[in-house]
Amino acid sequence: MHLYKLVLKKQARFHLPHERPYSIGADTLFSALVNNHAQIYGEEKTEEFIGDLHISSAFLGVRDDKEEIRFFPAPRIQAKGDDPLTAKKIKKASFFAYELLNEVMKGRPLSSELCFPLNGQYLAERTAEGLFSRFDISPIRRPSNVLHRVSSRSMNLFFADEWLFRADGNSRLYFFFLTTTPSPELSACVRLLCDEGIGGKRTAGAGVFSHMEEETWTPPEDWEDRLLLSPTLPDRSDLVQEAFLTYRFTVRSGYSYRPGYRSFRKPVFRAFEEGAVCHVPVKVTLQSYGIG
Repeated sequence: MHLYKLVLKKQARFHLPHERPYSIGADTLFSALVNNHAQIYGEEKTEEFIGDLHISSAFLGVRDDKEEIRFFPAPRIQAKGDDPLTAKKIKKASFFAYELLNEVMKGRPLSSELCFPLNGQYLAERTAEGLFSRFDISPIRRPSNVLHRVSSRSMNLFFADEWLFRADGNSRLYFFFLTTTPSPELSACVRLLCDEGIGGKRTAGAGVFSHMEEETWTPPEDWEDRLLLSPTLPDRSDLVQEAFLTYRFTVRSGYSYRPGYRSFRKPVFRAFEEGAVCHVPVKVTLQSYGIG
């Protein structure tokens, strides 16, 4: 399995969905990569690229000269702690450091020596507190304006929420995603993604990365169950009680607002959220959505 890192600048802004500001959904990442592929190689080769593209969502990683920690979505199973208070605290975390996730997926209780850095959304060992003290993720609200595409007249003044990522010294923040289908074409698309950015407000400098890195990653082989790392649209054969241990649905929808033109509400679909745990490999299904 291959791992791509999208390394952030020392200070970076991102306009990401409110319900998942700490990760980049595989659907968002997929759209960006496919669009970049069409720009580089031409639309006539896009269908072939899509058929071979299998990626996870992008999650946060932190590192310095001595230590590196990667966070994965918290599994939708009850994590055990050394004591009842630890077990209650664990429930609040949305992302687990890989070392802790490995223990949970093996059914082992976690030690009470834990910390909840970066707005309390993450769970790591307490020995890493010094590393996390050099990072900060905070929400910011910027005034924004919608312009008519023909007359350039101001249509709507509003405030846009963004997230500010900051790192001090030799430490770095990055988003990483996994793929089973690495290729030179995919690497080229990822490099272009670093320059063009992802998410909203890119013309104002948001969503841009410093550079890309890649490496080989070996998945665990001793887990009895499997963890979903991307929003998954299930196939009918997946909807059986024996397949999933636990899951939660996520909703994807939106609105395409075009001043001076016809606006569209995007189709709504529901998928299994990252962190769902299943007993057997999921077949899934693919679905195309247009807005008219």
